[in-house]
Parts: sequence; C-alpha cells; structure tokens
Amino acid sequence: MSSTAQRFQDALKSQLDWIPILVTQRDRYTKKEKQRALIYAFIPFLYVVVFLLHFKFTIVSLIFLFLLQIISMILNVVYFGLVNEYINEKKDPIKLEKDLNPILVATITIRLFTIFHSLLTLSYPLLLLGFVELGYNYYVSTRRPILLDATTIWKDINKIQLDSQIRVGYSVFLSLFSVIYLVITMVFLL
Repeated sequence: MSSTAQRFQDALKSQLDWIPILVTQRDRYTKKEKQRALIYAFIPFLYVVVFLLHFKFTIVSLIFLFLLQIISMILNVVYFGLVNEYINEKKDPIKLEKDLNPILVATITIRLFTIFHSLLTLSYPLLLLGFVELGYNYYVSTRRPILLDATTIWKDINKIQLDSQIRVGYSVFLSLFSVIYLVITMVFLL
C-alpha cells in the first residue's frame, strides 16, 4: 500500500477513535481528546439528520447544514492553531501529522456532503462554492501530498501555514455566505 493511501486510512481510522474515547474507556483520555472525539462523533450524526430532514423540513435541514459549516470552520481554525503552535514551539512533527490529517479528512468529507446536499436542494451558489474548495484541495494535492507526513511538515511548514490561513479565510467566508443564503432561503420559503 502506498504511503499516501496508508496516511488516508490512518486519518479515517483516527476519526473513528471517538468510540473508545467516549464510550468504553473514558477515564484513560484527556479532556482535549474527549472534546475532539465529540466533534468527530457529532459529524456523522449531523449527516444523517440533515439527509433525513431534507425530505420533510427543508429549512431545518438548511439550519443543520449551517451547523456542519460551522463545525468545518472550527476544524479549520483548529488546523490553523495547530500549525502555528508547531511553528512557535517546534513540537514533534509526527504528533502534528496525527492531529492534522483527521482534520483534513473531516473537512473534505463535510464539503462532499454539503455538495451532495446542495444538489438535493438545488442550491447552486453553495454548490459552486463547495466545488471551489474541492478545486483548491485538488490544487494543493498536485503540489504536495494533501495528507501530511512528518517530513513534509518539517520541510514545507511555511506552505502548510499559508494553506491553513487560506482554509480559515475561505471557511469564514463560506460560513458568512451560508448565513446570508439561509436567511434569503427562509424569506422565500416562508
């Protein structure tokens, strides 16, 4: 298995680590690990809620989709904070790799789900903005591996910092746009 595929598989597995952290072995983990596990447990729950509510209550579905966008923004801010903490304190790049890759996978899966939901609701502006972010992820993946390893972090930390700033900026823009779109949709549907 290639190293990129292995990193992707590890990142997906770490998103499922919330099960022992929250359910079976709560006493063995720190408060920070429990909070991260809550976020990763909440994301699939919101996917199901948004999808099921779409067929009955479009407005409520859009509100929950907005919550997903806020979670994506929070994850991007955490990503930015972890990168800056690494730059300032020169911590272990292997630990940073294990922290960043699940965040990247989570934000990309949130974006894929919002694109799917935008297709269901025929929300073309949100669909276009979702594809812009996926296009950016594709652009990044042509320049360096999208999922980071310790060597890439060590060598390209300035590029990773710029990437984190772009992700936070675009995520904030998308959150503001989502609020405006939600209000406009509520006005026209009610």
